[in-house]
Amino acid sequence: MIFSGKHRGGWLGAGALVAPLLAAGPLRAEQDKASCLDAYERGQEARQAGKLREARGKFAVCAQVSCPGLFVSDCARWGEEVQQVIPTVIFSGVGAAGEETSAIKVYMDGVALAEKVDGRAVEVDPGEHSFVFEHEGVTQKKVLVVRQGERDRLVPISFARASAPRSTPAAEQASGPGSSRGPTAFLVGGIAGLGLGLGMGAWALSLKGKMESGCDAASRFCKDEASRDAAKLGGTVATVSTVGALVGLVSLGTWWFWPSRKPGDAALEASPTVGGGMLRWQGVW
Repeated sequence: MIFSGKHRGGWLGAGALVAPLLAAGPLRAEQDKASCLDAYERGQEARQAGKLREARGKFAVCAQVSCPGLFVSDCARWGEEVQQVIPTVIFSGVGAAGEETSAIKVYMDGVALAEKVDGRAVEVDPGEHSFVFEHEGVTQKKVLVVRQGERDRLVPISFARASAPRSTPAAEQASGPGSSRGPTAFLVGGIAGLGLGLGMGAWALSLKGKMESGCDAASRFCKDEASRDAAKLGGTVATVSTVGALVGLVSLGTWWFWPSRKPGDAALEASPTVGGGMLRWQGVW
């Protein structure tokens, strides 16, 4: 067959267009092979560094059929192994009023991880991570150590406001006037009361001795009424003062070793009587 010049020009033009396409085939193949090799190597490096999610993506690239056969078989197997050990966590959120909410944004290591917590499992890499949770302008921070192969770990997040504890009658009674029982105050008060009582008792006994010198002990007769009354008064003051000193000492021990006392418990009472005093210990056991 003889082609005319016109036809020969047409065929030559078509050949000029096809030639670059045929030449680009080997170049694209070389580029694909380089991409496969890069993914093959970087996937293994990411796996060893604990970046399992990144490793899975690299292995997915070198497992494509366009890569060499050796790459495809290795990457497919490695991708399945990595997928089985990628940890997952499940976030559960509680709002300010104590209600369940999904409107919590989650950041992990400074990068947004989830726009909301909706109960679905989220994949993370194993290791220690710093989480930041954001809800209605309030943020919380939490550091978690996620273990390789750990699945569906529940991570609670609560933004509930802590309410003030309600006071009980017992607490109100304990916080009422006179409920404070500092040991130092009772120690000082007890020692002061004891010293005052002993001092007054010694003075009263001395006064009683002087007044009785003017009285006859056998006939109980005094030279005058004033001496007799002074002697009685001295005896009464001496008795009451001594009893008061004992009360101070016992009270000090009671308040020191008995930090809380309820109504109806044992109690020590002292009261003066004509010609003396009375010390009474009463209570319910």
